[in-house]
Amino acid sequence: KVHRTILAGPISRNELVNLNFLVTLSLGVVAFAVTGVLAYFMVGMPWKNTVLVASFAFAVTLLLAIIQLPLFYKFGPEKAKLFLVAVFIVVFAGSSFVGSNKQAIFEWVAKALTLPPLTNAGILLTVTIVLTAVSLWISRKIMAGKEF
Repeated sequence: KVHRTILAGPISRNELVNLNFLVTLSLGVVAFAVTGVLAYFMVGMPWKNTVLVASFAFAVTLLLAIIQLPLFYKFGPEKAKLFLVAVFIVVFAGSSFVGSNKQAIFEWVAKALTLPPLTNAGILLTVTIVLTAVSLWISRKIMAGKEF
């Protein structure tokens, strides 16, 4: 009856949750940097558009993790995997929807992205960080109520 995520040394529940989110944020920063460098140097994209594309990579990297981590803490690894499979089904169904309605979606995105690229990137990063903070708060609450 030992929780599978407990590290070898003594660690509090909040520290455990914080470390998991720190690793997730680190992966997001790596995705931001790598995507930015590739878009700027390999594709020759203007730097403002590069920041927007890199911000999107950061958001996508964090999106599944901030959904999965609270589910993992609440239901355990086995049931959380079932939820993750459901999320992937929704993502693949969504990609099918996007594929069949791509023209209308591209027109909507073009209207939505009328702001400058750096403003759009800032909005995207802000929303992603706020959602990550909410997920962290929920995860801490779940872990505080767990009995091992």
